[in-house]
Amino acid sequence: MKRSILFTFLFTIITLSEIYADMTGQVLLVYLTKPLIVLSLLGFLWKNNNLPPTEYRWLVTGLLFALAGDIFLMIRDTDLFIPGLGSFLLMQICYILIFQKQISAGKFSTRSLVIGIPFLTCAFALYFLLFPELPDLLMRFAVAIYALSIAMMTWLAALRRSFVSTKSYQLVLIGAILFMISDSCIAIDKFLVAIPFRTLWIMGTYAAAQYLIVTGLQKTKQTD
Repeated sequence: MKRSILFTFLFTIITLSEIYADMTGQVLLVYLTKPLIVLSLLGFLWKNNNLPPTEYRWLVTGLLFALAGDIFLMIRDTDLFIPGLGSFLLMQICYILIFQKQISAGKFSTRSLVIGIPFLTCAFALYFLLFPELPDLLMRFAVAIYALSIAMMTWLAALRRSFVSTKSYQLVLIGAILFMISDSCIAIDKFLVAIPFRTLWIMGTYAAAQYLIVTGLQKTKQTD
């Protein structure tokens, strides 16, 4: 318990430091703190893993793709949005594989489809708004695939309810929803309209999402 509290405190300090550095234009501090968000989660996972080997490997792989995405997107001198988008797409696929494996014993039903409607609707609505502003066919295709992927990730997170502990279900689902919010903020800020205090909204929701998904997955098999 003490180790978990200490990690939460350190993770919060790292996240707030990154947000402060970005908002005040301290580029070197951003380059130091932004990768530490995922690196700290990898360290926590290495010391506290409760997942089966396959799920653990997918989670580590997903976090490594997230780390690559963070690095691509923090570089200011070159537009690496597409490589960053691709990295986070691969991260989402890893998370999808984890969630799918956890619910693989369940039956696909009409209720399962209904649960996914809000997430798919949000993804479609945002893409509809973004479409006229996307600069070329490649960007339109990439954003479409990405929007579908994150909607599917959140949908599968919502389907875990009957297969994992209540705590795990709640933490991971909230994390997935926060990831949708963070990515929506990035898209709106980049293609539609500048968001005031963009770093606070984007990085705050992103860091919280990663934290909740990683720590929530560690509680999968705990009893309520």
